[in-house]
Formats: sequence, structure tokens, C-alpha cells
Amino acid sequence: MELIKMANKQQLHIIKQGVDAWNKWRIEHQEEKIDLSEANLAGTYLYGINLSNAELSGIDLIGANLIAADLSNSNLTRGYLSEANFCGANFKEANLIGAHFSGSDLTGANLTGAYLYETDLSGTQLRRANLSSTLLHCTNLQLANLVEANVEKAEFINCKVYGISVWTLKGKPPCLTTQRRCVSA
Repeated sequence: MELIKMANKQQLHIIKQGVDAWNKWRIEHQEEKIDLSEANLAGTYLYGINLSNAELSGIDLIGANLIAADLSNSNLTRGYLSEANFCGANFKEANLIGAHFSGSDLTGANLTGAYLYETDLSGTQLRRANLSSTLLHCTNLQLANLVEANVEKAEFINCKVYGISVWTLKGKPPCLTTQRRCVSA
């Protein structure tokens, strides 16, 4: 029997007080593990929030504003992130398995070393995003904008790429392959 993870209620209460209260609390409680699993923060304004190293699986951030947010080393597995604003956000080495970003704005976002498996980036703005050393397996990039994105050492394996915009890409991925097959668990 699988237990459903739920957000830490104290942490959820603090984050709902606003970014300033949250970031201050994070500084004062650096050793505390952050767990906002399954939290509903849809439509919230979280400009510059520090969610680094956080457990965010199943989080609902649909339509939220997370400009310049720090989500590095976080787990956003199965997160609902569609139509959200992540301009300049930091997703360095984040786990984005099965995350739904469709229609989101990740202009200038840092996804260096992030892991994307069966992630939905359809219709997403990735203009000037840093995808260097990012692993994209079975990721849906249909109609995504990757103009001026850095793809140095990024791996695109069996991705859906119909209609993507890729002018002036920076760097070159080691390979683009469709030889591996994706199977949903």
C-alpha cells in the first residue's frame, strides 16, 4: 500500500504568509527539510521564493508567478505547473519527472543538469533558457520556443519536437536520438 505524501502543514501556513515571510523562515531554518508535496498553490504570487532542495511532488502551481524563484535540487515529480511564469527561475539539477509545464514561461530559466522524463513542455517558452547538461527523455517539446537556448551537452532522447522554434541555439547536444523507447510505468 502506497502512502500519499502531504505537505508539511506548518510550512504551508508560512508560505501562504508570502515570499518575504517564507524566505526569512528558510534562512532561520536552513536545516529543516522542506515538504510541500501535493500543496495547492495555484495562481499564487511567489516572486523570488526559495524552494531549493524541496520535496514538491504533485504540487499545483498552475498559473502561479515564480519569477526568479530558486527551485534547484528540488523534486517536482508529477507537478502541475501549466501556464505558470518561471522567467529566470533556477531548476538546476531538479527532478522534473512527469511534470506538466504546458504553456508556461521559462524564459531565461536555468535547467542545467535537470532530469526531465515524460515531462510536458508543449507550448512552453524556453527562450534563452540554459538546458546545458540537461537530460530530456520522452519529453514533449511540441510547439516549444527554444530560440537562443543553451543546449550544450543536453541529451534529447525520444522527445516530441513537432513545431519547435530553435533559431540561434547555443552549443550542440552530443546526440539527438529516437532509438530508445519510452514506456510509462
